[in-house]
Amino acid sequence: MFFLIAVQATAQIPSTLGWYEVPNTKIDPVCQNGFNTCWPVPYAWGGGIWDSLRGRMIIWGGGHNDYGGNEVYALQISGTPGVARIANNTNPSSCSLDSCDGGVTPNSRHSYDNLAYIPTIDSMFVFGGSAAGDGRALRGTWLFHFATNTWQNMNPTGTIPEATLVAYTYYDSSNDRVIVHNVAGGLYAYDVASNSYTRLGDIGGTNGYGGTGVIDPIRKRFYVFGSGESSYYNIDSSGTHNRTAVAVSGPWSSIVAKGYPGIDYDPVADRLVAWIGGDSVYVMNPTDHTSTSVAYAGGPVGNNVPVPSGTFGRWRYSSALGVFLVMNEIDVNVWSFRLSSGTPDTAAPTAPTSLSATSISQSQINLSWTVSTDAVGVTGYRVERCGNPCSDFVEIGTPTTPSYADVGLTASTTFGYRVRARDAAGNNSGYSATVNATTATTSQPPPSTLTVGPGKLYATVCAANAAAQDGNTLEIDAGVYPNENCVVSKALTLKGIGGYAHLKWGTGDSLTNTTVIPNGKAILIIQATTTIEGLEFSGAKVADENGAGIRYEGGDLTIRKSYFHGNENGILGQGTASNTLTIENNIFSQDGFCGGGGCGHNLYVGNMGRLIFRFNKSIDSRDGSHTLKSRALVNEVSYNFLSTKNSDGSYESDFPNGGTVYYIGNVVEQGANTSNSTVLSWGAEGASNPNPALYVINNTFNNMRTSGATFIQVNGLPALGIKNNVFAGGGTMLAGATTDLSTNKTLPLTDFVNAPSADYHLVAGSTAIDAGVNPGAAGTYGLMPLFEYREAADKVVRQVASALDLGAYESGAIAVPPPSDVCTSDPLTITSVKWPTAQTGNRSISYNSGRKKVSTLLFTWPGTLTVTDDRGCKATVIK
Repeated sequence: MFFLIAVQATAQIPSTLGWYEVPNTKIDPVCQNGFNTCWPVPYAWGGGIWDSLRGRMIIWGGGHNDYGGNEVYALQISGTPGVARIANNTNPSSCSLDSCDGGVTPNSRHSYDNLAYIPTIDSMFVFGGSAAGDGRALRGTWLFHFATNTWQNMNPTGTIPEATLVAYTYYDSSNDRVIVHNVAGGLYAYDVASNSYTRLGDIGGTNGYGGTGVIDPIRKRFYVFGSGESSYYNIDSSGTHNRTAVAVSGPWSSIVAKGYPGIDYDPVADRLVAWIGGDSVYVMNPTDHTSTSVAYAGGPVGNNVPVPSGTFGRWRYSSALGVFLVMNEIDVNVWSFRLSSGTPDTAAPTAPTSLSATSISQSQINLSWTVSTDAVGVTGYRVERCGNPCSDFVEIGTPTTPSYADVGLTASTTFGYRVRARDAAGNNSGYSATVNATTATTSQPPPSTLTVGPGKLYATVCAANAAAQDGNTLEIDAGVYPNENCVVSKALTLKGIGGYAHLKWGTGDSLTNTTVIPNGKAILIIQATTTIEGLEFSGAKVADENGAGIRYEGGDLTIRKSYFHGNENGILGQGTASNTLTIENNIFSQDGFCGGGGCGHNLYVGNMGRLIFRFNKSIDSRDGSHTLKSRALVNEVSYNFLSTKNSDGSYESDFPNGGTVYYIGNVVEQGANTSNSTVLSWGAEGASNPNPALYVINNTFNNMRTSGATFIQVNGLPALGIKNNVFAGGGTMLAGATTDLSTNKTLPLTDFVNAPSADYHLVAGSTAIDAGVNPGAAGTYGLMPLFEYREAADKVVRQVASALDLGAYESGAIAVPPPSDVCTSDPLTITSVKWPTAQTGNRSISYNSGRKKVSTLLFTWPGTLTVTDDRGCKATVIK
């Protein structure tokens, strides 16, 4: 049945900002039992939804001792305003447990925030509530289908949420599911297509029944605010959905304190907007959780504004109208509120392009496509499939990233696919081109190398990562791959081909980005043994200001020949005590950020086993951050160029928990504008790591800070070896400890070939030439410098002519690194060695014919000799 109060004219909501009373939208005239009889429907903890298809608000409630009727009311806002009762109530005597009328309608209930509109099936979702009569907690899942105005008891499968009075629910448009925050037990997702529940995680720490839930579709978060609760849950594909407390600032604290506030998301402003009565609304930025309040005269009036039992989903945003709408009492009209003069988002995203379909096996076809764009933001994709011949497409998935694995298929069968994008306002793009693929006839192993790029097997890095298996290599064509973020949980190699494969978030600079990475961590999260080569990372930004190009969480990780710039952190994270992180031949530039949540850095390694950091260029860390920070137990930092010459960074090297540090052959510049006078710091936060030792060997330090500097600051009692270094620019060599410093020198800048251009080779006549001593070894670890840093992020063999020079470079010509195949095909060999009988003494070497300019590169006593020839090839003999 459909009972309507008609009006004679269309009421146009004004374009001016602020409040507007929508006429003819009072429920009272259509209460089934007469005027003022259905007041408990909203008043007794009743919720509502916004029917975006028809432009109307739906109100349904009652329950417990307040009201036994379960009728459904529709308040038309778009077009001609009016109210309708679209489903009649049920005689309470016909109800039992969760249902009435023999199981075809649900029992009346306090509906709280337990309602959600599902646009893909044009239905209202209901879970739980406080039943009419005895007020018991309910567990059933119901849908009200607006096409027929009928109820359906869904009897879903999966892990069904516990019976509950209150559940905070909201439709997740990116995945065609309803997120259900069940205050009685956990966080769940109701999948529309499969009619099944999945338990996503725990909700520990929440404060009872007083909240309201809302989804931020851009950052993929489910927020809960009210009655002291302030938190969110990630609902992306990362697999981690734990509660994160939100520390809000500004007027939004009133929303946190209020019970059952009205909250919804505004996709035009990209803000959460709330109302708790009166003329004011409250606006929160989900990026940093700052807030403001906005007030316009002429807000809702009535006997109770708002009703004391809460607002819930009776405060909703309409993308089509560009306004918020609030229904408060049955004898009061609906009010609209226009926050901004911006045009409502009615523009659809661009259609996906370059759709490819690849047969993986007898039962799987993988799809990938290029990312769609949208004025506000793409929230997901809708994948459709049909058979061959194709008579009708059926939607099979709603991924949030531009890839999809279609599984469970029949062998030797051809399928057609098409994809469209959707945005936060519910706008759908046009379809991509249709592509076909045929499943394999017989079982076939997946390819070991997955190609990525335009026209390749996968259009995006994350699509290839999702399809990859342990041991696979991802060959990624050079180019820009915008706004990707994913978790690497398998042992993979990711390799840029033909230049850098650039994973660029937003603008490519965290300081100018207005969007954050939705996983809250990084562009790539590494959780398994992985090798990365030839990738570029820029723009990483997250809500807590600790985003990273790479977030390292486990496995042995090797990163080489890659480029990190404009991120809150270049690399951040740690493995276990048994893991090794190897970083070689990379460039880090202008990463780092020190904000309210602490500092990010060019590179920040947590407490783990071993860091090998060599042949890298790490420069211009920003805003008080470091070019290198590591809490690893063992740190091998060798042959790097570290500089804050052109930035306002802090330490060039920071080992806050001490440990064992081998610091060999580095060129280190401290800029004039750095915020910390220390260049190399050891143990500043407590030397808690075992085996404390610091070996600073053959480095070149240059301080440009006019207010003075400490080149090496030690806090603790490590084993110390500081030899063969040169210090320029003035400052204290060592503070906080004592050791023999006689083999180090302070040099004027005129002793270098061109210090302003970072050429720190020694000029002829420098007192540092041939002034070095054999640094020996620390246990089994040889301390003799074997290489020199060369631009950019490269190395050459260190050519020692007679005696070792001080600093990072030997004087004379710069050697060219040998092609590896030359040394392999025509190796240098040592045919005999005459060993001295003591630690000093003459030694003679004979070698294969045709090789010239053989020099001693390393000699340690007893019994290890390494030499190099004119090509840079090496040979070692151990006695």
